[in-house]
Amino acid sequence: MSTLAVNTITDVAGSLPPVFPAGSAQLNPLADREDKIINGNFGVWQRATTSTASGYVAADRWQNGFIGGTVTQARQAFPLGDALGATQPTYFLRQTVSGQSLASQIAYTVQNIEGVRSYAGQTITVLGWARRSSGVTGNMAVEGAQNFGTGGSPSAAVTGINPTTVTLGTTWAPFAVVLNIPSITGKTLGSNNNDILQVNFWTSAGSDFNARTSSLGLQTIGVDLWGIHIRQGTWTAAATADYRPRDPGTELALCQRYYQQWDLTANVGATGATGLVAAKFSGTDSLIASLPLRAAMRATAIVTTSTSTARAVLNSGAGITVTTFTYTCPVTGPITLLYNNNALPAGFGWIDTIGILRADAEI
Repeated sequence: MSTLAVNTITDVAGSLPPVFPAGSAQLNPLADREDKIINGNFGVWQRATTSTASGYVAADRWQNGFIGGTVTQARQAFPLGDALGATQPTYFLRQTVSGQSLASQIAYTVQNIEGVRSYAGQTITVLGWARRSSGVTGNMAVEGAQNFGTGGSPSAAVTGINPTTVTLGTTWAPFAVVLNIPSITGKTLGSNNNDILQVNFWTSAGSDFNARTSSLGLQTIGVDLWGIHIRQGTWTAAATADYRPRDPGTELALCQRYYQQWDLTANVGATGATGLVAAKFSGTDSLIASLPLRAAMRATAIVTTSTSTARAVLNSGAGITVTTFTYTCPVTGPITLLYNNNALPAGFGWIDTIGILRADAEI
């Protein structure tokens, strides 16, 4: 019988494990599974690369939140060779704010983490890099909030969890904000499966929100963010050196749990035609097509398109313009496109020129 020595672990050269200098950041093999932030390196932008609208409009999983003024979320590129920690990143998020003057006006970037059970009753540290890209002065505030969802009689939201000011300079600097997430014992969830833990990055806030923003104040500012992640426990900004983004395929799949889109704009005869959907034509009764999901979604998705018309074409080449599709999209797919009372004979063909088809299960 062989025995396995476990009291000392050595590397392949027979050396003892490395000794880290006192006070240095050490890699934590559990750090990645602790981190519930998705797209913290801002590598996924399925919808757009810039927008002045509110909500999920550009960077995946990051809402552009505001009331009043002009607030823009935009993708920015790092110069080749720039490094933050041990990573040479590609893109970062920039939120710019202007035109706010009222106590009720705000601007923030927020990630809604699925499930209010996330980190409940634990101490976590939100880490990343930030800088002020425009504005003579100004800072950022980071705050946690628990929302118990909608439907039924959910508990009231818990806001103002450890609001902390992050001082911003004009060059990239790491930050660490400790949040003591309250216990949810005795709370009641809503029935719509949309409870969340929020991490809010405030960039401007009128006095109505002083308690949630550490009295940040109204600002005309540009704030850049990159490498946002969470570690359990209490950490200092030096721990940002541990951060390694997930591989691009994994990050995209995580984003697609909440949102997916397809470009179905091109005609089949056009150069570089894309996104054609096979269809079955049932004479004067109906037209039906299905589109597989790229990943299972968080919940039944809401399906929309960027145009209200589409082109239906038989293999023979006959085609008509159709409108008012009915869409369904269960969690595991596929998306079903149904059009009743079309004028084509029975057969098989395809649908195209729908525009951008979107499946949205955001929270």
